[in-house]
Amino acid sequence: MAINYTALGHVALRCRDYQKMLDFYVKKLGCEELFHLDNDDGSLWLTYVRTAKGQFVELFPEDYPGDNDALKQSPHHFCFEVDDFAGFVRQLRERGVTVYDGPANTHPVMAGEPEDRARGMCGSLCAFIQDPEGNDIEIMQFTDASMQLICDR
Repeated sequence: MAINYTALGHVALRCRDYQKMLDFYVKKLGCEELFHLDNDDGSLWLTYVRTAKGQFVELFPEDYPGDNDALKQSPHHFCFEVDDFAGFVRQLRERGVTVYDGPANTHPVMAGEPEDRARGMCGSLCAFIQDPEGNDIEIMQFTDASMQLICDR
């Protein structure tokens, strides 16, 4: 029997500074704070932030020992697919979010206007940002030349 996946449901992030991370995902990225769950003692356990219907980022207010250096860890980045790359990049810049050509530790700040952005090797439009705790986030819009769509027919 084949396994039928329907979506990647969520990405879970530990947060040293929970309020700063929640503000970033809600106020800077425009995600919706959907609900939170509490521990038995009444303390906050996690918050679900919706990125799109049925897709979420879970924020856990708990410290962690790592430094989120993507060059030293297995999780490289996660990606948000958007339907208006140029508009989203403009909105991020207006909200004070730095946009990079690729992962922030290895690529420069994205120069120029987002409308002039060349397609990447896979045929999609993409750029990267970092959340306040250094997690790399790719922003991607598929195009008619996107290998993700061509190969997934």
